[in-house]
Amino acid sequence: MRNFFIILILASIICIPISAKCNDSGTSQKTNLTQYFRNLSEVEAALKKIGANLDKIAGSDAQPDRAYALQDLANLCQTSRIQVHSLNSLYSVVNIVKREKEFQSKETTVLKEKSGYAYNDFLRRKNFVHDIIVKANDQKLKDLAYILEAQLNIVLKQLKLIKKELK
Repeated sequence: MRNFFIILILASIICIPISAKCNDSGTSQKTNLTQYFRNLSEVEAALKKIGANLDKIAGSDAQPDRAYALQDLANLCQTSRIQVHSLNSLYSVVNIVKREKEFQSKETTVLKEKSGYAYNDFLRRKNFVHDIIVKANDQKLKDLAYILEAQLNIVLKQLKLIKKELK
């Protein structure tokens, strides 16, 4: 019963960023990029909470295999959160510099490259989590992996839109 409530809490935490919608109207590049990075910020906060909760669950788990898998998922959340944070920080710098040079700065080139690398990294992480879903026998572990996979799908969608916008 306790595990059910933990999974329920994690699912409710996830619902906040999932509701983030992309604005596909004909607005300027700045507005679109700002919205995409705002959505990434929401996912960053969710990844932080999920990672902390996974750490707590892994620490109290009695089965060693599941505890190791949960720790791996928690570490994956932390790494993903840090990467999303660095992209948001770089966008903030680009946003300040672009006022003067209209997206023609060295920082913008770095943002384009980092967004491409991040997309590939998150795609690998999604594949790793999907392997856990396919191979795991434990339903609790599968449920947690589904939650994390949903967050990674949101990040991938936003990065794809950012990459498209920056071309």
